[in-house]
Amino acid sequence: MEQKHLSSIRNAEKSLRLADHLAYVTFPLLGEQRISLKIITELNIFAIYLINAILQYEYYFKRINLYRDARSNLETFKSSCVKQYKFSDEEVKALFDVMRLAEAHKKSPMEFVKNSNVIIMTDNLRTETINMDRIKNFIRISKSVLGKTRERLSQSKLA
Repeated sequence: MEQKHLSSIRNAEKSLRLADHLAYVTFPLLGEQRISLKIITELNIFAIYLINAILQYEYYFKRINLYRDARSNLETFKSSCVKQYKFSDEEVKALFDVMRLAEAHKKSPMEFVKNSNVIIMTDNLRTETINMDRIKNFIRISKSVLGKTRERLSQSKLA
C-alpha cells in the first residue's frame, strides 16, 4: 500500500509538468487559446492524483478512514488532511476550483474563445472564464501544494 501513494505522487508530478509545459512553452509558441482547456484537464488530473496520494498515505498510517464514495473521501481530505499538510485556504480553493472547472468543461454544451479568454457555458447557461493568467496562478499554487505534500511525506518518514 505504501508504494501506491508514491505512484500517485509520480503521476501527479507528471501531470503538473505537462500542464506547466503547455502553459509556458506550447501556448506562447502556438497562441491557441483552447490549449487552456487541456491545461485545466491536466491540472485536474494533478489534483486528483495528489489528493489520492495524501489520502492513501494517511490511510496507510491509520490516521483516516477511506470510503467507496469519492465525495466522502474529499470531505475527509478537507477535514483531516488540509491542516496537517499546512495548505492555505487559497491553495485548497484553487484545487477545488480546478476540479470544478474541469467538470464544467466535461459537461459543457458549448465553449468559445472571446478576447483571449475561453468561455465555458454550463448547463444552466452560466459562464466560466479561463485565461492564461488564471491558469498560471493555478500552476503556481499547484507547485506550492506539491512542495508541501513532499515536505510532509518526508517528515513523516523520519518520525
